[in-house]
Amino acid sequence: MSAQIILMWSLTIAEIWLVIAMACAVFCMVRGPRAQDRVLGLDAFYVDATLLLLTFGIHSGTTLYFEAALPAGGALSLLDDARERAVYVVSGTVEVAGRALAEGTLAVIREGAVAPLRCAGAARVIVIGGTPLGTRHIWWNFVSSSEARIERAKQDWAEMRMGSVPGDDEYIPLPTN
Repeated sequence: MSAQIILMWSLTIAEIWLVIAMACAVFCMVRGPRAQDRVLGLDAFYVDATLLLLTFGIHSGTTLYFEAALPAGGALSLLDDARERAVYVVSGTVEVAGRALAEGTLAVIREGAVAPLRCAGAARVIVIGGTPLGTRHIWWNFVSSSEARIERAKQDWAEMRMGSVPGDDEYIPLPTN
């Protein structure tokens, strides 16, 4: 049995159990004898719903997000399961496809490439990716799927309608080009 089949069955079973857990949490919220029981039921419902969304995203193949704690000499093969993938080095130093990456570095993996990841010492990485979100437009510090939203953001910035960072009184004017 392939790893893909095992993963799909595991996710399906996890989703079923999460739905059952959510039903139990709703029961606690509605029928809990004390306020503490109802609050605990709400907390459990929130966690269950978050996990259900995560497992559904993995199951549908639209989202890739996991953390890997690698021991010294560890290795991880980043398969081409998702069209867009990136590795963020949380701690340590890793080598991705022969290129050394230091802590705090994000490396984007080319579509279709299988990227071997290795580390000499212990390291933690986060792997993210999924289905492309569509065309993105970038202008200065603004990123959007809509050019009209970027134009509106330019106007809002120029007219100082975006607010400021507490404790930072410096205003950086909008670039002219």
